[in-house]
Amino acid sequence: MNQINYMPSTAVLVKAVTKSFEHPYGVMEVDAITPGRPAIVILGGDLTSLPRHANYYTKEIKSVLGECKLNDVDVYAVYYKFGSRNSYVERINMFKNVGHRIKFLKVDDKIFEKRDDHMKQTEPHALYIKTIFDMVIRPIISTDVKHTRQNAAMLRFYTHSHGGYVVRELGKKMERVLEKQKLNAKQIKDIQKQIIAIQYGPIAPLENPEFTTITFGSASDTAMNLHNQFTEYVQDNSFDVLPSYICTNNSHLFIVGQAKENLIGEHDPKGLHVNDDECLTPDGKILFAAQRNVIVNTMRATANKCPTPQIHNLVSGNGIDFDSMKQSGTNLYQRMLREIRIQMRQIPKHGRQK
Repeated sequence: MNQINYMPSTAVLVKAVTKSFEHPYGVMEVDAITPGRPAIVILGGDLTSLPRHANYYTKEIKSVLGECKLNDVDVYAVYYKFGSRNSYVERINMFKNVGHRIKFLKVDDKIFEKRDDHMKQTEPHALYIKTIFDMVIRPIISTDVKHTRQNAAMLRFYTHSHGGYVVRELGKKMERVLEKQKLNAKQIKDIQKQIIAIQYGPIAPLENPEFTTITFGSASDTAMNLHNQFTEYVQDNSFDVLPSYICTNNSHLFIVGQAKENLIGEHDPKGLHVNDDECLTPDGKILFAAQRNVIVNTMRATANKCPTPQIHNLVSGNGIDFDSMKQSGTNLYQRMLREIRIQMRQIPKHGRQK
């Protein structure tokens, strides 16, 4: 096998600005966010490697905020330079580390091991994650606990795909930094829960996130593989998944059976922009309207320095019936558990097979 040359990873933070000759993509590179201001930081998929890719996400988010006259919000986005790191290997290792069983890999086992070993030897702690942390999280951390909490309440994330992995890594790193400041577990949890991460199609574990995390996804999105029984069940039964809300293990998930009319781009976040409805199924319109509600309601609360509303209030409005989605989610989850139990009873015990 060919030798992998080492190139360090890094990341670049850009801020949404008016398009101009100097900023043709409508984004300007910055060193860090401005703490204490309402801000939403976008962590895109692993193909987000250029300013114009970052600009795609900022345009979507700015369209949502602009429609509701939320113009005094700083919108940032990150684009990645992975160097010789492999984002797929990173995500698989994260799933393994929290106890998910990986049934099969997209690449040959030996190739996976080679890439994994190379990262462990050359860059055991991802430099691009550290760079993002230093630009986005470190500026909000103060020596005063109350001040840090206030700054955290101003910070929101919108993540897509690999961005779900990144935001979890940022949460773990923030926890370690706060521990070094001698904060106790209760203080750390309280501070981190002030930060809200809104996710679409994350490829990362959903359970027990450090930040308050609200996830949106489609059962027909085969890229959103969570390597668990839930993913298997909803993908196999996507035709029977109503718009649902499920809350387990401190995670909030809104899911539909199919979001896009022709299944093309099911993993793509296209649909947030108010003019993108034509590509969505009726259920997809519900899913993306719910996302817009959460973005608007959390940023409005942030801009007005009000406590973040409860999930029910964050998602409600514009025709979204939260109670109906919650009941559908309860039915879906109970149906899945019932069918899994039936399947397990049907599998002969080891040693009794003929």
